[in-house]
Amino acid sequence: GRYCVLVGSGVCIGDGARRTRRATGDIAALVARIDQQAAQAVQATARSSDRVQLALDSVQQADGQLQVLTRQLAVLARDGGQLADGCASQVPLAGALLQPLDRIQAGSASLARNSQQMAEAGQQLARLVGQLQQLEMAHQPSGRWPG
Repeated sequence: GRYCVLVGSGVCIGDGARRTRRATGDIAALVARIDQQAAQAVQATARSSDRVQLALDSVQQADGQLQVLTRQLAVLARDGGQLADGCASQVPLAGALLQPLDRIQAGSASLARNSQQMAEAGQQLARLVGQLQQLEMAHQPSGRWPG
């Protein structure tokens, strides 16, 4: 059976050996769990590192695209400013071109009024000629002018 040697504290050596074996097994199980958790932590860290690298790559790519966009916007701003300056320089020219057009329009309106008056005068003249011919025929039986 059981070997028990009494050492100063009254603990039996066989009991101590069993407890040591049991504690050693518990420690081994604990170490195995720690190893497993450490392996899982390493894997999680690797996955996290991969994700961080992907995020970093995405940020760098977005930064590059933003730089290109910034340069393009600067070109658009410069070109827009040049276009605005060009348009502003054309305003006096447009005003100068409109002045003769205004005179032409006024002249055209006057010509249209004069044409209308001439048309009315022509119609009145045609009526008078018709009346004159009727009078002539009424006073001349032979159809000739007296004299």
